Amino acid sequence: KPVALLVGGSQGALGINKGISAQLEAFKDSDLQLIWQTGKTYITQAQEEVKALGLEAQVKPTVFIDRMDLAYGLADVVVSRAGAMSISELALVQKPVIFVPLPTAAEDHQTKNAQQLVDAGAALMVRNADTEKALVPALMKLKDDNDLQAKLSENIGEFARPNAADDIVEVIIKAIS
Repeated sequence: KPVALLVGGSQGALGINKGISAQLEAFKDSDLQLIWQTGKTYITQAQEEVKALGLEAQVKPTVFIDRMDLAYGLADVVVSRAGAMSISELALVQKPVIFVPLPTAAEDHQTKNAQQLVDAGAALMVRNADTEKALVPALMKLKDDNDLQAKLSENIGEFARPNAADDIVEVIIKAIS
């Protein structure tokens, strides 16, 4: 069965959490499995909602993910904030992603980050204010569209910089010389 990974950073992401909670029942009619990293403040609510709908075998809320490498390995699609580190990781693992930018990030840089990838055909975006209506439908649509998944995976890979540390050292050495 396909797996969606939802991550909102170490503390979770309220917008992503509310978006999933608002339409959690949609997972009853879907084969999509969900790894849902909620953060500490939302875990109890998420667990109660999952249990009330009888989705314990399909939806796995967790406070934090220690082994992102394994989570990315399991994931067919990802929902994430659009910070620089998240984008870097997702580009390296070439996962199709729906970004939900944090609107209060300095100078709205997460929206700018996500928009650059959307414009390049490398990601999808749902605005934080729209998650309760649009996140789950966008996720289900992406899950069902293998061609779109392949396109997003290939295009986001163009943003990967696997040798970034070496490149930075090289620039520093040239500057010192």
